[in-house]
Amino acid sequence: MSLADKNTGIFRYNYDSRDIFGAGKSQYLPMSNLNLFKSLSCRILLGIVMVGGAVGCGAPDPLRDLNATDSQVFITNRDRAADFAGYATFSIADSVNVVENDRRGYSADNFDLALINTTAQAMTSRGYTRVTRDQKPDLGVNITYVTQTQTGVTVNPGLGGFYDPFYWGYGGAGAFYPTYYSYYQVSESYWYVELLDLKNVAQNGNKIKTVWNAQIRGGGLDRNPDRIINAVFAQSGYLRKQ
Repeated sequence: MSLADKNTGIFRYNYDSRDIFGAGKSQYLPMSNLNLFKSLSCRILLGIVMVGGAVGCGAPDPLRDLNATDSQVFITNRDRAADFAGYATFSIADSVNVVENDRRGYSADNFDLALINTTAQAMTSRGYTRVTRDQKPDLGVNITYVTQTQTGVTVNPGLGGFYDPFYWGYGGAGAFYPTYYSYYQVSESYWYVELLDLKNVAQNGNKIKTVWNAQIRGGGLDRNPDRIINAVFAQSGYLRKQ
């Protein structure tokens, strides 16, 4: 860029204008328009910075902006040999199994009952008919809340240094690095839903076979039962009577 010609009052601004006008050439601006040009350029630049800043500020942080439902994972598995259209009826347990390591129990609080009802509705919407347990259903539906807690210990070797004992006047002294032990406990809870083949127990060697299961892991598992149950059925399109 050159300085303004004091005699002619013309400001010469050299740039490749092919991106703007379609032809590369020098453009001449009168001194009277220089301030307007500079002001307009500053405003355009400021606008770009503001828009870029707004976009950057509005983008969610992949770690800090996560909520409980963002961490949920839905895992479904099925028996490829099972003919889900061949089942007509189902029965669902009236309580939730509770498994915590080696301990087992049952629960039927409000959330558990909501989860059971949502699962029954999902099965009904797939064409299956809900019956009682004594009516010999084709499928049994179990819901389990599993908690696995593990406790362990890690051994941290002593903190060794790189010092020279001779420098400190203890050339004959041995090094002592005490060992540290750290204890940790990891606990994870998740929902486990399974469909049991009660129709073909005899054909399966007098064994109850699981033909479908789902694991629901992550945070926020104690709220919004509709969401978590509908999610596992949504990714199991093959699970239907008709």
